[in-house]
Amino acid sequence: MMHGHEDHCDVLVVGGGAAGLVAARVAADALGSRGVVVLVERMTRPGAKLLLSGGGKCNVTHDASPDRLLEKGFGRTRERRFLRTACYAYTADDLRAFLAGYGVQTVVRADGKVFPASAMADDVLDALMSGVRHAGARVVTGTRVLELFDTGEGYLAGCGAVCFRTRKVILATGGISYGHTGSTGDGLDMARSLGHSIVSPGAALAPLFLKPLPGRSLAGKVLRGVVLHVTCGGKTVKAFGDILFTHKGVSGPAVLSLSRDVAELYGQGKDADVSIDLFPRLEHAGLEARLLDYTVAHGARQLSRFLGEESPLPAALVPFVCRRVELDGALRLAELQRSDRRRLVACLKRFLVGKVVSVPLAAGEVSSGGIPLQEIDPGTMASRISPGLYCCGELLDYAGEIGGFNLQAAFSTGWLAGTSAAASCQQDA
Repeated sequence: MMHGHEDHCDVLVVGGGAAGLVAARVAADALGSRGVVVLVERMTRPGAKLLLSGGGKCNVTHDASPDRLLEKGFGRTRERRFLRTACYAYTADDLRAFLAGYGVQTVVRADGKVFPASAMADDVLDALMSGVRHAGARVVTGTRVLELFDTGEGYLAGCGAVCFRTRKVILATGGISYGHTGSTGDGLDMARSLGHSIVSPGAALAPLFLKPLPGRSLAGKVLRGVVLHVTCGGKTVKAFGDILFTHKGVSGPAVLSLSRDVAELYGQGKDADVSIDLFPRLEHAGLEARLLDYTVAHGARQLSRFLGEESPLPAALVPFVCRRVELDGALRLAELQRSDRRRLVACLKRFLVGKVVSVPLAAGEVSSGGIPLQEIDPGTMASRISPGLYCCGELLDYAGEIGGFNLQAAFSTGWLAGTSAAASCQQDA
């Protein structure tokens, strides 16, 4: 039973992250003086998770056409199909133009990632908040929606001391990663209470915790341009990129890219072996030939020098490789037997790191799972289950690659949800 003061609005946006801020702005813009838009955020300030993105520099989007952005950023066909309308409705160029209108210039890096020129996430959040205020939406912070009911004529949202009676609701509460920013799964509970099914949340863009631990001497060391392999239950997934050793396992772009697939495989209760191809551009025979050529030219040099100069191995990892193949790093290359070279090549092509013990959901930059895409209209972000309800952002069951793809999806789905909710209000009037 709800108690307390009752407030009225036409569109209630629940959640003040990337998707919610855009949804509130465009809904208020569209309705103008003909409707009231309220954004409710449980934290004391909206955009807490946005401030952490890109290491605080805020990788806002990716410089690509909608089709190219979806192709690069979302590996699953159903996700690309679902997001296509939204990403065409509000593109990366649209986002950059909006930011520029509020004085936030953006720059494109060589890899396509787009950042504010100031490299400050606060500037992006300030622009988004300014847009919401200028559009006329009201922002209520430090207020958590505890209950959400379909009244048949709209919705009633209970927030303790106050409840909101509204015609339309936009859920933009995010997933279940980085819970300290407010993403604790509240929206999933609300959607479930209104009849939606929920795909169990899982880790995405997360590190891998391993056993045995890599060791303190490796923590902070980076392997560049390698291929990570994770084998589980007879299935192998792989990704090219950089790998960062941590105190608990591995992270870095290649690891984050694979983490969703690994979490799903590992969740089936099977062992997951992690290995690294240190020379991904060479087959076994090619690498053996390269080692032999180097030996002919520099036979007096030590094995450790070859590994230090010709491989991506940081100095701290060279002794690990030598111990793995039972060869002394001080051994001269000319002293290697053919069997030694083959053993070394096999190790360099498949350097076993350890077994996965956890893919921590709480440490993921985003989470997979959430509201099934088939329960949402991709053309409007409207619920197919509960009329008048709209859902957007990470609350939905998709997860993209690192590089600004997830933020763009949040902005795009938020834009479509806000536009659609406002249009529905106008049609009902």
